[in-house]
Amino acid sequence: MPRGFDITLKSSYFNHLAFGSLAVSIYFMKKPVYFFILLGFSLFTGPCLYGQNTTAKMDGVFNEQFRNGLLTGNLLIARQGKIIYQKSFGFQDIANQVQNTAASAFALASVSKQFTSTAVLQLKEKGKLRLGDPLIKYFPDFPFPNITIRHLLTHTSGLPDYELFDALIEKEPGRIFTNHDIIPALKIWKNGLLFKPGDSWSYSNMNYCLLALLIEKLSSETLQNYLAKNIFKPTGMQHTYLENKLIKHQNPDRTVNYEYPTYYTSTIMNVDSMADEHRMIFNLGGFSGQGGLTSTSEDMLRFDNAFFAGMLISAADLEEALAPVKLNDGTAAKAKDGFGNMGACGYGFGWFTLNDTTKGKIVLHDGGRPGISTIHLHNLRTDQTIILLANVAGNVNDLAVSAYHLLNGEPAPGLRIPLIYTYARALVNEGVDVATVKLQYLRDNPLYQMPDNRMWVQLGYQLLFQKAEYKPLGVEAFKTASLLFPDDWYVTQGFAAALEQAGKKDLAILMYKKCILLNPRADYAAGRLRELEAK
Repeated sequence: MPRGFDITLKSSYFNHLAFGSLAVSIYFMKKPVYFFILLGFSLFTGPCLYGQNTTAKMDGVFNEQFRNGLLTGNLLIARQGKIIYQKSFGFQDIANQVQNTAASAFALASVSKQFTSTAVLQLKEKGKLRLGDPLIKYFPDFPFPNITIRHLLTHTSGLPDYELFDALIEKEPGRIFTNHDIIPALKIWKNGLLFKPGDSWSYSNMNYCLLALLIEKLSSETLQNYLAKNIFKPTGMQHTYLENKLIKHQNPDRTVNYEYPTYYTSTIMNVDSMADEHRMIFNLGGFSGQGGLTSTSEDMLRFDNAFFAGMLISAADLEEALAPVKLNDGTAAKAKDGFGNMGACGYGFGWFTLNDTTKGKIVLHDGGRPGISTIHLHNLRTDQTIILLANVAGNVNDLAVSAYHLLNGEPAPGLRIPLIYTYARALVNEGVDVATVKLQYLRDNPLYQMPDNRMWVQLGYQLLFQKAEYKPLGVEAFKTASLLFPDDWYVTQGFAAALEQAGKKDLAILMYKKCILLNPRADYAAGRLRELEAK
């Protein structure tokens, strides 16, 4: 669920908290992600291999972003493999007042996909597989015979994402699901593929979990052992390892992950104690390959240096891994509509690829889970690297874009304040009229960012189910969202559910019908509609 924050960006505002903090949140990839910063930072500056003027500008920008609550975790910037800027911000462990340092180890989330794809390409070079092989060749029970290894690598398989396990979690709420549960779940999945393999692009973590199964099958080793032997050890990554809910690793430098429980509150919490995140952290916490790796910023630089020097895979495979995938109709898949102000991205094998190559070939991967936000970016032409690891999820993409511009002597674009917090806090504390006026007044202000559709849905459900007295506010939030996104099925479904919760059956039926018109695959809306019409 989304986390709360007051948009007044003054450190003194939160002085009443025990530790003093600021927060900001933005929706990222497939779930909302959040950012916090604690009032203290540590400086770890690498050798002065870049201009003092550039370093001073970086200090000015990132220290200000730190003070304004827009930066936490570890930031490392390198050129030609050498660190030119490195800082740690905030706390590794709030309860014990342990600050982040260069040794702090962060969960990588989806940045782990770079390692999974590299391992698959290594097995290809060893003659263990071909990228055009259908997965069913190695797993005869896999129910979709036309999906190939290449489809999995490029997210063009059409497989569902974590929603594959929604019904199973409802049936077995105490179970931790793993990679080995994916094929059995797909065999009973009633909704089929999102599209014919290769026809379109849709990010699915299941693709990379299946690739992890493939790595283990063909190497006769666990994923951890394979990666340790073939990637971590050869590159000197001594502080990188696999962990999840079922694979434990004791590390005193491992960061604790934090979030805010709603958009309208400001008390930070350890994500392990948050009921709203139980499903993602516990039930879906046994997967690997799609995420699961823990590392440090310096270890990530070691990987970066080895990978782009061709130490891990051949030059030909490196080129193919970083080439944007083309769909069956010959067009390039659009994987991200925009990466900051740097334009849209395609997708290769575990790497997003910027379409605009005027400043070089830029590749990256970002990651986000509860209490986690990460990004690894590399420009092949200039041999520049940006690594940002945070133990509270947040807007690392815009921070990386700022770092990139500064690294190249360009002004850093301003980071905007998410307007969802202003609206949510006003709605709860000042009422509907004030919230609506603030939304209308600030929506075109360049200092603020309008919420996207999923932020509105998250806020609506928070208000509907957190407290009974907030239920009317949940309906109001969904109503506002439906006016802003009238043709969005996800918002429409939420508005219908809110109306149903409010006892407005006839209006709920109308909204569920509209939702199904917008998305005939909206199974939840179809089920609720049948039940309401039967009453």
